[in-house]
Amino acid sequence: VIYISCGDEHTAVLIQDGKVFTFGDNSSGQLGYSPTPEKRGPQLVERIDGLVSQIDCGSYHTLAYVHTTGQ
Repeated sequence: VIYISCGDEHTAVLIQDGKVFTFGDNSSGQLGYSPTPEKRGPQLVERIDGLVSQIDCGSYHTLAYVHTTGQ
């Protein structure tokens, strides 16, 4: 684990290989996967193309920074 960010009722975890795991409340889709109301344990966010270098959570959203070269 290289970074953890928390929103009001959800958490995102960035691991060293650029993958993101989220858990907690998902009522606004802030976990990044199917609209389930809540996930108690960390689940991989599979819908991100590329390696994530930064994450941040707001009250009801999660951001992931993925650098691309435009090619």
